[in-house]
Amino acid sequence: MLKYNDFILEYKQRRMPSQDIEDFADLYIDRVGDKLNTKIIKRLGMGSFGIAYLTKSNKVIKVTTDQNEAKNVLLLKDKKFKHFLNYYDVFSLSLDGKEFEEMSPQDLRYKYSFPKVRVYFILMDYIKPLQGWKEQIWDVYSKQFFNKYVDVEDIMKWITKRIEYPSDFGVTKEEFENTIIPYFDNMIKYQRDEFIREGEKLGISFKDAHSSNLGERKNGTLVYFDIGYSDNIIDMETDTKPDPKNIRKVNLENDFKKIKKMITTKYEMDKPVLLSKVISDISELLGVNKVKSYKYLRDESFSYKNKLNFEYNKRMSNIKSIEYPLYFTYKDESEKWEDVDIEKRSRIHIDPSWKNTDNDIFVVWTENYKKLNI
Repeated sequence: MLKYNDFILEYKQRRMPSQDIEDFADLYIDRVGDKLNTKIIKRLGMGSFGIAYLTKSNKVIKVTTDQNEAKNVLLLKDKKFKHFLNYYDVFSLSLDGKEFEEMSPQDLRYKYSFPKVRVYFILMDYIKPLQGWKEQIWDVYSKQFFNKYVDVEDIMKWITKRIEYPSDFGVTKEEFENTIIPYFDNMIKYQRDEFIREGEKLGISFKDAHSSNLGERKNGTLVYFDIGYSDNIIDMETDTKPDPKNIRKVNLENDFKKIKKMITTKYEMDKPVLLSKVISDISELLGVNKVKSYKYLRDESFSYKNKLNFEYNKRMSNIKSIEYPLYFTYKDESEKWEDVDIEKRSRIHIDPSWKNTDNDIFVVWTENYKKLNI
């Protein structure tokens, strides 16, 4: 059984508030992988607009809300480049045929599954990001490197001066002189011009070039792998920009509708059900592990709480009470029921007196859960 201190521990391990795209991607990424005939191995990292996952086929599925990047991939996919990623597919996602159309902030506050912009999935090559001193040197000099109006000699002068501060890059003075300077000199001589020319042909400005967007192929070729919001790629043959309407759409069933139907038919209204049982039932229903089942349940509870607050305050429906639709609860030492308030999806509002309790957690659904629809 899940105890309250287990419930707290799961959230202590989260270092930052969960973002909408993060929750959505984690819950649906395995099924997206199935659509692309591959399996997800692990998450690689998260940036400003999305999350990247490594697949068994050694490719990356990127989940992003950046429409500009999705449009760019339309022109880049199935083409080979020396200094840019090879892209293979891009599509947007709908649930039960409902697309992620733009909505007002008021409409979006209670349901992360339908974010402000569409969610795009991009299948592309995996390029290992820069690490160690390479990451640090490119973090300092990438802007100068990709600016064709900056003189080559000036760049090398700036780098050479940094030999007095080798610790800035985690190396010794000798390593800086014998490794970093020759490395960057070689990059400028043999890769800079062709890199910039290849980018110009595509309409890439390199405004977002920095160490986190750069990697190297096994042969040492530098690669730029995040062509997003600041780059507007143009079809050089037709001199036109790609149309986002041409991005294909993939439909998946909405898991949350299945969960609501299960809860309202399998469990009695207003009667507490052990959290561990609900998680096991969701796991069996959706064919996912219990950790993911818990995330589904947590987000369902959070979404309906926000939906209730929104409609109750705006008097938009027949909701007459503020009773939470779907919530977690437990019994305190005096056998009194206490609610576990989910303040945000990423954490629980923890009362100090609850921290050391060893009580079972229960789930309760109310009439408002049945009345409200998301």
